[in-house]
Amino acid sequence: MAGGKFSLANLFGITIRESANDGSDFTNPDADYRRLFLGEDGLLHVKDSAGAVTSPYTAASGAEFATANAKVATSQGTTSTSYADLTTPGPSVTVTVGASGKVMLHVSARMQNSLARDFAGVGVVVSGANTIAAFTVMIVEQDFTNLFMECGTTKLLTGLTPGSTTFKMQYIAESAGGTATFTTRELIVAPVL
Repeated sequence: MAGGKFSLANLFGITIRESANDGSDFTNPDADYRRLFLGEDGLLHVKDSAGAVTSPYTAASGAEFATANAKVATSQGTTSTSYADLTTPGPSVTVTVGASGKVMLHVSARMQNSLARDFAGVGVVVSGANTIAAFTVMIVEQDFTNLFMECGTTKLLTGLTPGSTTFKMQYIAESAGGTATFTTRELIVAPVL
């Protein structure tokens, strides 16, 4: 591209030589610039004007959409007025939280309550690299007794510590005299890069 501008060229593909991962094949770029290069590890790296090399593109293609999910389809009830496992716990999934400290969490459940105007609730308890007591994800209140409802919600969790983390659904009934019943429950966790 003698004399031409790379940004204006209509290119169908380029061939990039693999370079040392530590950036030693290159001089430092000018201030406010970064030098982008392909390392011998097959990943993209950048080198700044101070010579520091970072690797913000270390995830494999499509990893930003990688998910872990679990599903339980047994029918069980709880009278507990604080979050607790059912006889068959879960569903539970373990993922590696990335450097962003974020995961997208989706829960869905088919639930009912034996008392009118009482709620059945789903929470998630977190353990491993992050330990968080069960927090409310979804609450369903019914005007009638024993009416099954299909519900789902998605939340973005932030501020997590990178590392292997387990997420598990737990359940709650509003009043001691009521029974919250859950049939199909599903939990999907997707790390966000």
